Amino acid sequence: IQNEIIAVMAHQVQRDIIQDIGLNFFSIIADEYTDISNQEQLTICLRWIDEQMEAHEDFLGFYNIPNIQSDTIVHVIKDTFIRLQLSLSNCRGQCYDGASNMLGKKSGVAKKIQECQPKAHATHCHGHALSLSVKDATNHSKILSDTMSNTSEVVKLIKYSPKREHLLGDVKSNLVEEDEAAGLTKFSATRWTVRAVCFQRVLDNYEALLELWEQCLQAEPKLDREVRGRVIGCKAQMKTFDFFFGLHIGKRIFSHTDNLSETLQKASMSAASGQYNAKLTTEVLKNIRKDDSFKSFYQTVLHKRASHPEISEPQLQRKRKAPTRFEDGSGSHFY
Repeated sequence: IQNEIIAVMAHQVQRDIIQDIGLNFFSIIADEYTDISNQEQLTICLRWIDEQMEAHEDFLGFYNIPNIQSDTIVHVIKDTFIRLQLSLSNCRGQCYDGASNMLGKKSGVAKKIQECQPKAHATHCHGHALSLSVKDATNHSKILSDTMSNTSEVVKLIKYSPKREHLLGDVKSNLVEEDEAAGLTKFSATRWTVRAVCFQRVLDNYEALLELWEQCLQAEPKLDREVRGRVIGCKAQMKTFDFFFGLHIGKRIFSHTDNLSETLQKASMSAASGQYNAKLTTEVLKNIRKDDSFKSFYQTVLHKRASHPEISEPQLQRKRKAPTRFEDGSGSHFY
């Protein structure tokens, strides 16, 4: 009986949403994903503007799909619209991720919807595009890429072990006399615009984490060989200046991209406002790259490192000759 009542309430909410939309123009927001039970699902939302020019984003529901082919997704969208008495003739936009089955130029979902309604212009989700660009830029920076991997390993060792997480709390209570630092947050494998908080939490708990690794190795002599190796590796990485510096530079950069991502996801955000905010973020990041800004930031990191004597001194990388394929033969090798 309870499930039937919930179903009736859900249908009533859907009917109220459709009644609010009425004959207004709308855009489709859809995404396919695999849930925790390994079932393919499609999420459908609508974005529409009322008579007062206020933007609304309404969730229509989750729909189980047998596969993620474009024909299947288009069929589900059309079937949903028919049951909810919505007409594709009022559709003026489509927003998907950049997958080929969604935005493919020849046989993607957007292309097939446009065959029914040419005015339904498609766009790549701005939040998803930002996440992809942050991922690509991070992968091209070795120090950030290494910091990301090491931070993920640190979080896994803590968050997936209740015993170590409880031990971390005990260590913090002994080290911190006043305000206790917040705990670590799980590292998202797919969302690249939620990194700044994770980096900041590691920095806030830096001293406690170093003490935790020592206690883990002493209190658990029969620790599994693989886990023991991971603990020793995290302890060694956290004592390097590169990891300490990577956390600070990552937190500084990702704090801006995280704010932009959060801003782009607001229902009231227009396309023009989104582009304006993206331009502002780009200008801020360009200013960070300037020499004066970096020197000031580097001195700040050195000052913070002074409070952690266990962290190694910064060292220049070993000099290496340029690859032969980069030389044209007319000059001497350079470092």
